[in-house]
Amino acid sequence: MKALVANNLSKYEIATAKHNELLSLIEAINLTIYDLHQILKIVKTLLIIEQYQKDNLPNTNAIERFIKQQDITIKLADSLSKK
Repeated sequence: MKALVANNLSKYEIATAKHNELLSLIEAINLTIYDLHQILKIVKTLLIIEQYQKDNLPNTNAIERFIKQQDITIKLADSLSKK
């Protein structure tokens, strides 16, 4: 009885081998599509981020004025400490 069932199972595995092969191929293709979708999302998002950064980057005038104020403060503190 075991041999009969084993023989039947073997025939079934042979008959369904092509189906299983195709299902494995579908799974591999799905993984590739998923990976490509992730890459596409990252690339498109980075382009949007770069454009936003470019369009919204503040100028450096306020920072430069603050540095000048720091220089003035240093000079004043230095001149007061020498008296």
